[in-house]
Amino acid sequence: MLPVPPAKTDLEERLSYVRRTGWVPYRVGLKSLTLMEQMIEAPNSHRPPRLLIHGDTNNGKPTIALKFAKDNPPVLKGART
Repeated sequence: MLPVPPAKTDLEERLSYVRRTGWVPYRVGLKSLTLMEQMIEAPNSHRPPRLLIHGDTNNGKPTIALKFAKDNPPVLKGART
């Protein structure tokens, strides 16, 4: 699941988490990430699930996409490791 800092931590710990990860966990952002995780885990289909993230300017839509991309790097089928 997604790492979320405990709600009752000291301010310095919370600031350290945000500086380290670049992510401020919030309900809608976490829900979006959860839905995106479910989409990549879904079985292949002729009509795969889709998701549109819509919101006002400066609400973190690109940040959600960047966090998802960072947490889920591409996997090339047949690639040797």
